[in-house]
Amino acid sequence: ETQPFHHCIVDDRDRPAGQTTFVSEENIVPTDEAFPVQSFLVDALLIPCPEIKGYLPRPRLEYALQRQRADGKFKWDISSEGL
Repeated sequence: ETQPFHHCIVDDRDRPAGQTTFVSEENIVPTDEAFPVQSFLVDALLIPCPEIKGYLPRPRLEYALQRQRADGKFKWDISSEGL
């Protein structure tokens, strides 16, 4: 059976320079011990939410996710943003 894989943002304290890694869903464990994550990618994509010790998507990311749910394709237009 094929399992989902996810891009995960790596904390700059573990690996500097805004890295991401590709992780299988079975290896992802929810935790609040890593909050807040330090990465320019977090700052660009997510809004810190201390009440849940986690993050919510920024409006541009939420819009891209809504489009993905509608047509199955994820499209991130970086032309108007410095990502």
